[in-house]
Amino acid sequence: MNEDMGAPIRSEEVCLECGSSRLKEDLKEQQFPYGPASARTILTASIPVFTCQDCGYEFFDERGESARHDAVCIHLGVQTPNVIRDVREAAGLSRVEFCKIGGFGIASLQRWETGEVIPNSSSDRLIYLLGFPENISRLRARNCVHANQPSVVATLADTVQSAERSNNWSPNAQRRCTRAREISAFPTLEKQGELINCQQAAERIQRRGSILALGA
Repeated sequence: MNEDMGAPIRSEEVCLECGSSRLKEDLKEQQFPYGPASARTILTASIPVFTCQDCGYEFFDERGESARHDAVCIHLGVQTPNVIRDVREAAGLSRVEFCKIGGFGIASLQRWETGEVIPNSSSDRLIYLLGFPENISRLRARNCVHANQPSVVATLADTVQSAERSNNWSPNAQRRCTRAREISAFPTLEKQGELINCQQAAERIQRRGSILALGA
């Protein structure tokens, strides 16, 4: 593209009306409606507009769509696609790594960065927080802790199986074993501290060698 906007130019773009490549590019302010009819507002975006020198037809390319998308993001108070991409690249992370740390879906992140979809407010706030290196470090550390939980679940599962093979069942022991089995199937209950409690019970069983330890 010729850097002198307003001068006649030749480009890969052609007029959508007559097919001419004699186009002039100008930066124009365009107003457009946004939102449902009951709460519609008028937004303004600066858009590169092509004007055909042969037939006078005006149109814009994908940069115009991006400018309109940015205007909507600013209106909603969320980060634009370029800002989202800058946050990720400043952290030196690929899309896969960024999603793993933030808990996003890769397809969602790709749509946010390319302007296909506007992130909701909660996702936008998390992306903003990921712009601070200390928050990246905190989430990495937290993810490492949770990555080690399957070994705890495996220990519980093995303990429950051993307990079920024992002939020394007390009513309290049965209840505790049932709870341990449930938690081994649903490890997210660790958020309530129950997984750790059952792990401790499992360790007591192994030390004492008796299912009766479950009632201790």
